[in-house]
Order: sequence, then C-alpha cells, then structure tokens
Amino acid sequence: MQDLIETSTGPTGSSGNSDILAFQLATRDLVDLATRSVDAAAPGVSLPQMRLMFALSDSGPIPSSTLARSVGVSPSSVTRMVDRLVRAGLVDRRENTGNRSMVTLTLTDAGGELVCRVLAWRHAEWERLLSTIPPDDRQVAARVLGAIHEAVAGLPASVQRGGLPL
Repeated sequence: MQDLIETSTGPTGSSGNSDILAFQLATRDLVDLATRSVDAAAPGVSLPQMRLMFALSDSGPIPSSTLARSVGVSPSSVTRMVDRLVRAGLVDRRENTGNRSMVTLTLTDAGGELVCRVLAWRHAEWERLLSTIPPDDRQVAARVLGAIHEAVAGLPASVQRGGLPL
C-alpha cells in the first residue's frame, strides 16, 4: 500500500499529500467492505435500502418523512425503497390513526434479523482482516479512527449529514 500511496496522484494529476491519499484509499476500502457485507448477507437488498434498514434499526418506529431526512434522501425515494422492503417482508408501514397522512415505518422481525446478519458478517470480516495487522498498529489505527470520528462530529451542522448509516 505504501508504494501505491507514494506513486498516486491527486485529482488533478499532481502528486498529492500521502496522508490524504492513504485516507482516500481507506475510504474506498471501507465502502467496499460495507457493500460486500450487503451483497453477502442480504442478497437482493441494495445498499441504499440497507441504509434505510440500519436507520430504522437505530431509531425504532419512525415517520417516513423523518427517515428521509435522517438518511438524506427525498421522501419519494424513501417511499419507493420502502415499497420494495414492505413487499419483501422486511419493513412494516402503518398509518397513524390520528393523522392518516403520517406513515410510520418499522423493521419486521425478518428485517431485524437481516440487519443482524449484515452486522455479523462485517464483524467476522473485520476480525479476519484485523488479524493480519500487528496489535500495536491496530491500536494506533483505532485511536486515529476515533479522532476522525470526533473531528467529523465537530463539523458545523450545516455540513454534517447526521452520521449516515452504511
């Protein structure tokens, strides 16, 4: 990886800062792992649909408009994705008896089990990958990732997207 970082160029073709390039590669790797986890543990479910399911798992029953805001998509996109997830038996949609225009979404038992399978796949994959890295390096990486998380959490609210589930 070090050779790749040292020979990589930035978006304009000029040599980039090696630490930024390392984080760019890590971003790709993390997204790849997230995508592979859904492909392996939840065949037929797209990554955007899985993001909705993670958000529902984190929040519990939630109005569809609030879910749309929390994952940063339009309400109509949530409606289309939820339609598919309802047909698959993974999400339940209920009208609010006091306000028929408000729809509340929740994971079904099958949806909750699917979220658990994806997370278990990721856990096993992280154990496999991290077992190849010396413990001292793993501890440093964990501290750096914690610092990155804190830095992102400290961004102004207008910049943040609320820790989107992936």
